Amino acid sequence: MWISAAIPQVALVSDAPNLEVQLIAAHVLQKPRTWLITHEDHLLESQQQNELDHLLARLLKGEPLPYLLGKQEFFGLEFLVNPNVLIPRPETERLIELTLNWLSVHPEARHGMDIGTGSGCIAITLCKQRPDISMTAIDISTQALLIAQENATRHQVTQQIDFIQADLFPSDRPAPDFLCANLPYIPKSRLAHLPVAQHEPTLALAGGEDGFALITRLLTMLKTYPIPFMIFEMDDTHAPIALSAAQAAFPKAQIRIQPDLTERDRFLVIENPILPDPAVNLRQNKSH
Repeated sequence: MWISAAIPQVALVSDAPNLEVQLIAAHVLQKPRTWLITHEDHLLESQQQNELDHLLARLLKGEPLPYLLGKQEFFGLEFLVNPNVLIPRPETERLIELTLNWLSVHPEARHGMDIGTGSGCIAITLCKQRPDISMTAIDISTQALLIAQENATRHQVTQQIDFIQADLFPSDRPAPDFLCANLPYIPKSRLAHLPVAQHEPTLALAGGEDGFALITRLLTMLKTYPIPFMIFEMDDTHAPIALSAAQAAFPKAQIRIQPDLTERDRFLVIENPILPDPAVNLRQNKSH
């Protein structure tokens, strides 16, 4: 009964009020949602009622449900989240798929880099999908790295991931075989008008005047590194500037824009020619 009573209020701010109320109630009671269906008349203890009321009040103020629950699903895995990290989005799952597709064609690739790791969802998911690889996960936020490390422990991939606090690409690290980057890409003019900016970390959203500033800076840092595969998530308005910046940085690379599942241009993919190993050439020359 108390679940039904909360739904009309939540309907004012949610497209799925029944689901969201059930998820919050299941979280408070520490029961599965299916349990609630047969226990609608279950009486709440006073502490549970207070917690439920508190979470519903936060939801009504627009706070994202994953922050209330402290978790979000991504690529079939559950990740801890809090306001120090961006909430993983379904569209980023396409970045995982494109990277896994490349890895399936290049099984020799063993080490990747995830720049702007946030909750760690990209690095951790890739390691779960490919236990034979290792990742370096980088973020400028020490608070985000703490969450990412906790997620890595939960998913038992800590041995595969090296977490580093740095501003984009750390110059003291060797070039990886592949690189993923989901950096802040919302233009300054739009950021203030988006509801997401009221609750999620600005550090993970603000992409400068045109939204492409951080990606441009990273491309400049990377142009002297022969990384075979790079993929960047971006705003769907960035395709022209992304192609231009990528071609300037990597004139010999194969460069393309990939859409997300809703056919919006969301991913910049750069494939550099894989140069032959000089040591192999030296051995071949000596053998003749």
